[in-house]
Amino acid sequence: MLLGMAILVESEKKSSNWVVTISILVVFVVILAGVYYVFFQTPTLIEVVTPRPLQGLSGLAQVSGFKPEEVVNSAAFKSLRSYAEDIVAPTLGRDNPFKPL
Repeated sequence: MLLGMAILVESEKKSSNWVVTISILVVFVVILAGVYYVFFQTPTLIEVVTPRPLQGLSGLAQVSGFKPEEVVNSAAFKSLRSYAEDIVAPTLGRDNPFKPL
């Protein structure tokens, strides 16, 4: 007597992993938001109040009529004396570094 065995082959049903799908979606949304804020969002300007000691310097930026040649040719500038000594550069190394010792 022959006993016949039936082999039943069922295709596996793919179950979608919701955690992976949601994680990929969240990462994609974060990347899109980052691209938007870096490239398309106009930055808000930060207003800085100038400290009181620096407020007087704005007038110096608007000075007109400054002539350096008048300063250099003035009697007060010519009466200045220099007390600095000449700097002598030291000799470093040998004259010919390839010459044998």
